[in-house]
Amino acid sequence: MEKLEKIQQYDQLYQEAKEKLYASASRILSEITGGRYVSLKFDDAMRIVLSDSKKEIPVDALSRGTIEQVYLAVRIAVAAVLSGEPMFYSFDEAFAFYDEDRLAAVLAYL
Repeated sequence: MEKLEKIQQYDQLYQEAKEKLYASASRILSEITGGRYVSLKFDDAMRIVLSDSKKEIPVDALSRGTIEQVYLAVRIAVAAVLSGEPMFYSFDEAFAFYDEDRLAAVLAYL
């Protein structure tokens, strides 16, 4: 019985962390894309899928600049979910594929 309880506790923690990650990454991505994408999640194969207001879009169907925005949102969200505290971020080449609008949006967010 104890093993089953531990598995259930793990599953509950996993689900809670996953929902926090999705919510945080979705909020960040929506903000840095001007509301173009409203949600982000991982499918069963662990591929990122975005949603705009009408449909789901696999990350590999996006432009390189948008993909980089997605990865930035996920990295920041993971750090926030795992740490639970404000933290210092260091980005190496994270904005290399951004156009001026993307860069302005991300810098305003940060």
